[in-house]
Amino acid sequence: MSRILLEAHAHTSETSACGRLPAARLVESLQALGYGAVVITDHYLPGQRNTRAAREAFLEGYRAATKAAEGSGMVVLPGMEIRFQSHEEDFLVYGMEEEDILSLPDNVCEAPAALHEFHELCKARGFMLFQAHPYRQGLFPANTPDIDGMEIFNGNPRQDSRNRMAALFASRHNLHTIAGSDIHREGDQGIAGLYVPETALTPAAFADWLRHTPHPRIFYQEMPVDGIRYLVRAIPHKEMLRALYEDAGWTSYCEDIGRTMRGIAASQRIVTAWDDTTLVGMARCVGDGETIVYVQDLLVLGAYRRKGIGTALLRRLLAPYADVHMTALTADKLPGTRAFCRSCGLLPAEEYRCEGFLKING
Repeated sequence: MSRILLEAHAHTSETSACGRLPAARLVESLQALGYGAVVITDHYLPGQRNTRAAREAFLEGYRAATKAAEGSGMVVLPGMEIRFQSHEEDFLVYGMEEEDILSLPDNVCEAPAALHEFHELCKARGFMLFQAHPYRQGLFPANTPDIDGMEIFNGNPRQDSRNRMAALFASRHNLHTIAGSDIHREGDQGIAGLYVPETALTPAAFADWLRHTPHPRIFYQEMPVDGIRYLVRAIPHKEMLRALYEDAGWTSYCEDIGRTMRGIAASQRIVTAWDDTTLVGMARCVGDGETIVYVQDLLVLGAYRRKGIGTALLRRLLAPYADVHMTALTADKLPGTRAFCRSCGLLPAEEYRCEGFLKING
């Protein structure tokens, strides 16, 4: 049976306040990365969707994505990431049609036993309910009878979701499992996904497939290597990057972290290394991609050095630029720097009868 790559956790700027990607760009970018389907899981929050008109507004992102996908072959399904009053935990809902969303009770997020009552509604209507990223700071796993499953891999690169703990909890409690990129902004696309049969690409069919497929096959941008996961394009949270720069002693990058983040966003390519959801390394380059590529940053957290992570980052960073005329890098003058660079195919400038010159402000 033919399988389609589906993104199960994505937000649009039209509906989610934290979303930075317009629905049209979301659809376009996912299709370019090989996805054939996406579930729009915009945030459904207490106090914001208490009228039918407000629920109509909630569907703006989904409807914009559906319009953008017309004629492209991309399948767009409605869903939501719902939160209940007095709690910070979030839950992903699959199997809903537009009218199911529009006809939700006005107080669905505010009822005294909201999660339990909502799960009973889901069971009655054939929806599937999964807790999203249950181990982020300040969050806790739900009462297991009140959910169908758990998101065991959340790809958001700005959150420490502690996915391994979620996977262990789901295994111990025999819960269904899913994974998603948790797309909010440029660079989040393509981190994870599910391989879904072509016959499961309607809301009801997708929910039914999840019900009968406890552990779907998960797509990862790249499988971990010796426990380390590598990502291309993803931009981590500024505090994660600050910790990396401070560990390396590059404090000038931390003096104006906003400026640093703008520079990182403008990079030609960025590759990051992760131990579960802890950032342990980053490499980025600037240049024109044709005549020169300049390796601007290559950082590995101290406790993770001499494990091949720096080499792996640099190899992935430069992979698209094998035919570029010149690749350049400047580095701290430390023991082992020259040997490392030589092992990566980079030679001291004097061996090309060149000299390097710098002016560093600040």
